Amino acid sequence: MTATATTGATTAAPTTATVHPTESTTDGTSADRVAAVVLTRLEDAWNAADGAAFGAAYRPDASFVTVQGLHIEGAEAIGAGHAGIFATIYAGSVNAMQLVSARELADGVVLAVSRHTLQVPAGPLAGTHQAMSTSVLVRDLDGWRVAATHNTLIGADMSTVTTAPATPSAATPSAPAR
Repeated sequence: MTATATTGATTAAPTTATVHPTESTTDGTSADRVAAVVLTRLEDAWNAADGAAFGAAYRPDASFVTVQGLHIEGAEAIGAGHAGIFATIYAGSVNAMQLVSARELADGVVLAVSRHTLQVPAGPLAGTHQAMSTSVLVRDLDGWRVAATHNTLIGADMSTVTTAPATPSAATPSAPAR
């Protein structure tokens, strides 16, 4: 399934993004298309190391749980946290996001599960890492955005890796956001 979708960030003109093929067994429903477009926005923002664009894919009141369990609230904080890891431990990284499943929970609400494969070129997390992500996507006046994301790292021990908290009020050390 290869398609083209138009997406836009709040600070730039709309861009055309390619919806990447998936290995899912889903049937191409509109929930799949919605999830694929949102995942593409996130993947493109990650691979451009653009924290603001990453955060713009989220609702202003969004909830984000990192692979280490740090809870971040708000699109601005999510974007700032990602900008921080793009400039440090994940500098130069490439993230491939594959849609595993998507289903409509209610009108304007989609549950999406995705697998993320992250290639980190250098630093304490150099190598390939995988995570599963569950997100709730909501249609609002600005289109489809993420209301909540919860990430789980697959098969790696990251207990020794710490970074600065993503928000000033966060008191515990955090790990990478994905």
